[in-house]
This record gives sequence, C-alpha cells and structure tokens, in this order.
Amino acid sequence: MDGARIIIKTLRSAGYQAYLVGGCVRDMQLGIQPKDHDVATDAHPEDVARLFDRVIPTGMAHGTMTVLQDRRPYEVTTFRRDVECDGRRAVVESHDSLEEDLARRDFTVNALAQDPETSEVIDPHGGLSDLKARLLRCVGDPDRRFEEDHLRLLRAVRFAAQLEFQIEDGTWQALCRVAHKIDRISKERIADELWAILAAPAAHRGFRLLDSSGLLPFILPEISQMKDLPQPERWHHLDVFEHTLLALEKAVALSPDPLVRLATLLHDVGKASTLSRDDKGTVHFYGHEHRGAEMIAQLVSRMRLASSRRIDLDARQLTDRLQLLVRLHLRPRELELAGTAALRRFAREAGPWLDDVMLVARADRMAHRDPDTTALDRLQQNLDALGDVTNLHRIDSPLSGRELMDILGLAPGRQIGQAKKALIAAIVDGELKNNADAARDWILKHFKS
Repeated sequence: MDGARIIIKTLRSAGYQAYLVGGCVRDMQLGIQPKDHDVATDAHPEDVARLFDRVIPTGMAHGTMTVLQDRRPYEVTTFRRDVECDGRRAVVESHDSLEEDLARRDFTVNALAQDPETSEVIDPHGGLSDLKARLLRCVGDPDRRFEEDHLRLLRAVRFAAQLEFQIEDGTWQALCRVAHKIDRISKERIADELWAILAAPAAHRGFRLLDSSGLLPFILPEISQMKDLPQPERWHHLDVFEHTLLALEKAVALSPDPLVRLATLLHDVGKASTLSRDDKGTVHFYGHEHRGAEMIAQLVSRMRLASSRRIDLDARQLTDRLQLLVRLHLRPRELELAGTAALRRFAREAGPWLDDVMLVARADRMAHRDPDTTALDRLQQNLDALGDVTNLHRIDSPLSGRELMDILGLAPGRQIGQAKKALIAAIVDGELKNNADAARDWILKHFKS
C-alpha cells in the first residue's frame, strides 16, 4: 500500500489524477488484505515512464505500465473507455475521466476507486451497497457487459465462489442466456479462471453455478456426462455427478490445494465409459480408476490446464500428478487390513503425493452412503507408524546390471531386469537393507542354487 501511495502522490504532484481502483478497493472494504494495488490515472504511459525510474512496459498498447516501487510491482493504467468489443477482446482508447473508466468494468463491486489521501471511495454504480448485501451485479446492462467480454461469464462464477456472494437475479439471467458463448474464449483464459474457482473458499458452489448456468458442458463435458449415471445402492445414495460435487465439497474442507480439489472432481471421470450391469442388474464400474487416469492427458491438453500462471507445473507434471491421484484413489480402501510390506509398496507408488492420495480417498469416502472414515483413520495411523516413507519412490537397485551379470553369471536379458525388480521390492518391503553387500547375499540366495 505504501508503494501505491508514493506512486499516486508522484502522479498528482505532476498534475495528474490518480486513484486506487478495482479489486484492491473492494478487498479493503471487505477487510481482506489485497494481493495487488492497481492505480488508474489520466497520465499516459509515456508520462508514467518519464516520472518513475523503474518502469516495465507490460501492456503499453492498452495503457498499462508496471512501476517498481520498493521492489514491488504496481500496475499503473491510463483511464480507458471501450471503443469496440467482440466478446473476446476490446479496442480501447485513453480518456481523462475516472467515471468513464469505472463504467467499463464488469461488476459494481469492482467499479470502485479510492483516494488514499482522504480514504474517500468513489462509487458511481452502487458497489458499496452490493458489498454490504454480498451481491454480485453487473455494471449497467448485464447483457451488454457479457457481450463485451464473454470471459465475464466465468468471472462471475469465480467471484461468487471467491467472495461467497450471491449473483444478482438480472445478472444471473443474462449469464444463463449467453452461457454458450464461453466456447468463443481461448482455453488459456478459461483455464486461468478454472484454477481460480478451484482455489476459492466455495469452489464446490462455483461448480454448482457452472452447472446450473449451462457453462459446464462447454468447459468440462466429462463432468456433465456424470449426470443421472446410477451407482451401486450398496455403496452410494447419489448418482455419479451428485457424488462428485459432494466429494468436491468435502475436499474443499480438507485441503486448500486446487490440484487436490481438481483430482477429487475427476476421481470418477472414468465411470461413464466403464458402466456395466451384471445378471442381477447391479451397476459396476470395473477399472474406472484406470480409465479415468487415461482420460486425464487429453483433458489437460484440451483445456490447456498447465498454461495458467496459477499452477506451477508444466503439462507433463500436471498430467502425471492428476493421473496418479485418480488411479490410486481406491487403493486406500483395499489396504484397510494390509500388512507393513503392502503399505510400504503403496507408499512407494504414491511417492511424495501420498498425503494427497489419502485426501482424495477421504473426500470420496465422505461422499458415500456411509461416510464413516474410521478405516481410513486407522490406515493413516499405520502409514504414520512406518516412519518417513517419502523417499521410498527413489529407491533403486544397489547393484548395477553389470554387477548382477557377474554375480549371477548371466548374459544381458530379461532375468537381469527381474533381478533388479526383485531387489527393489525386497528393500521396499523392508526385507532387505539398501546396501550392496546385503544385496549380493540376498540375490545369491534367491537367484542361485
């Protein structure tokens, strides 16, 4: 905030208007610490560059410069108004009016400005009263706002989930009318909003809104296809879609990690394509966890999920992580009575994401007909009793292929690979110490008569 004050004071001393604007003003009014402080001014980019020593032309074509003050970046943008909009991008021109600048913004709670010297809030569109009412309302005509930029359809859902606000009825009806137009927005922009929804305090409500608005089939059709998909009544009281959203709600309470929440949302994504019934009509989803894991790569690629600045993983890393969480989400249920060796093998397979696997499994269980997690609690205690198992996935054979060939008198081939796997399995199971001498004795005993 101090850096923004200095920037505003410098601009005003040079004869320009300058105010804090947008989300930072909204958050301060809600008692939330803003992540960023944005400044709007009638100074043009070249004026900003002249007034400050350290300036980055991050969006000069749109009137935005980044000023570095006290080693922190602050976006300084010239007052703008829209000249032409096609739903994907706007042609803007600079202007000298703060009111014109606020009038082009999406929602009233974001169309606020503040004078940091007097603390006066400039609120031409009733944003303060909507903040009090916890209401999200478009500035002016909602149909026009959504036609100007179709991404605002998703932004409305995101803000409702982040701020836990209701969407004003007129805004909601307009959103539903043009939900299909989200398909015109780039997948990269959509992915960024999806991650923000997943990270929100009410992420589960965000996905309810995506569904009821008609946005979900255009973004994640795999989730929409879960609707009305029956489940075995012995284990479930909800169809796959309702079970999934309830599991997401539980995941939101269990973890702030948007990746864990996304894995929970996708944990049953393979059920639609693995549905079968036996002779008695009982529903089964054999291998749905493996089918779901297979579907992840295409989904991550199609939705450009790794393109977002909100996730610090590349596409391969994100795909691998999600595939592992989806593939293993049933494993804890199978290990309730397992011994030490089986638990250590599970820990090796889960690797550094063991805790995440357990979280997804727990959220899944809490959305079953019987949400009792006693067995999972016991499994967690047994895993904890193993001590530090975070590096089990790093274990490799203490003997090289050449050493094994010399010891066993074998030529290169499949048997050497089998010997290596056997050594690793023995170490993971706790049967063998991880050193070369112990490995030599063990391999001679098990592979030589």
